Amino acid sequence: MPNFGRHAKWGFLLGGGTGLIIDLVRQFDRMKKGEQEKFSWAELLLYTGGGASLGFACATVPDWLEPATNPNHREVFHSMSAGVLTIIGLIRANQSNLPTELKDGITAGGLSMLSHLVLDSATPKGLPFIGIKM
Repeated sequence: MPNFGRHAKWGFLLGGGTGLIIDLVRQFDRMKKGEQEKFSWAELLLYTGGGASLGFACATVPDWLEPATNPNHREVFHSMSAGVLTIIGLIRANQSNLPTELKDGITAGGLSMLSHLVLDSATPKGLPFIGIKM
């Protein structure tokens, strides 16, 4: 996996940033409504660290499922259709009745997985549309 480090780094940063932003917005909203007295640094650390960990793991999923054993390894999980399905899944999960914390994790992980596809799309090989070899 020649780009494992690059994907893991960007997933880590994007997942951690997502967790950080989600928690900042939530905490300030609760403080504004009077539901929370003071800012919780522990909660912020938990959300940021959890998002970063999920991001690290999820950004590397396409290469675990389709290892880069040759230059043409990009198939189903390295395709534009996988990206579209991930976006649809993120939207549906966030519109569902799932617990808020689970939605947050899905958001951080899903965005990090998408970062893998975005990075790969910028390479000379790009991404296939569907990724199924006929």
